[in-house]
Amino acid sequence: MLAVFNLLPAFPLDGGRILRSVIWRWKGDLRHATRLATRIGSGFGVLLILFGILNAFGGNLLGGMWYFLIGLFLKAAAKNSYGRLLLQAAFSEKRVDSLMNIETDAISPHLSLEEVVSEHLPRQKGKILPVIENGRLVGCITLAQIKRIPDKMRAEHRAGELLQSCPEKSVIKRETGVLQALNHMNKTGINRLLVVDGHKLVGTLTLSDIIEAFSTWKELESEP
Repeated sequence: MLAVFNLLPAFPLDGGRILRSVIWRWKGDLRHATRLATRIGSGFGVLLILFGILNAFGGNLLGGMWYFLIGLFLKAAAKNSYGRLLLQAAFSEKRVDSLMNIETDAISPHLSLEEVVSEHLPRQKGKILPVIENGRLVGCITLAQIKRIPDKMRAEHRAGELLQSCPEKSVIKRETGVLQALNHMNKTGINRLLVVDGHKLVGTLTLSDIIEAFSTWKELESEP
């Protein structure tokens, strides 16, 4: 029964992958083949959801619930599979320096914490603040560190006093691929990366930058 279910022509099941291969061979277009196969997969998912609801109302509550959950999983998996293909098409050859923000609001170690809070924090998009001296990234300070200093004493303390090494997971090289950076964000939960060239900070990359670029690409590549 499991083998038969797996051979249903519903992507991303194996039967759906076979169907996609046939369509790809016929049309010569992987994206079109994947889109069609995932739509069929989503359709099967909807049918399983409806079948589960009918079973539940027919008295088979446990069986109906299983069909309902499998249908939800199949529908979501089909949508995610097509999304991954679009991401590959959009960013497979792009590096992070093609999407990064070149203007970075870096902090001098000689600034007072009061200046950091009043002048730099409103423009920052993350909780890790890069510190630059003579064009080099010398370290980072965090919002948590600043919060530990009472408001009235922040004018007396300099950013350099809180200086520490930037977390390795928040720094990425400019030649890194966008897809690799996206996977890194997904694994670490960090949505803002410092882009470096050697010891020089050259920009920042945020998850919103990638999403915005992807949305623009989809709009340009959209089909009727």
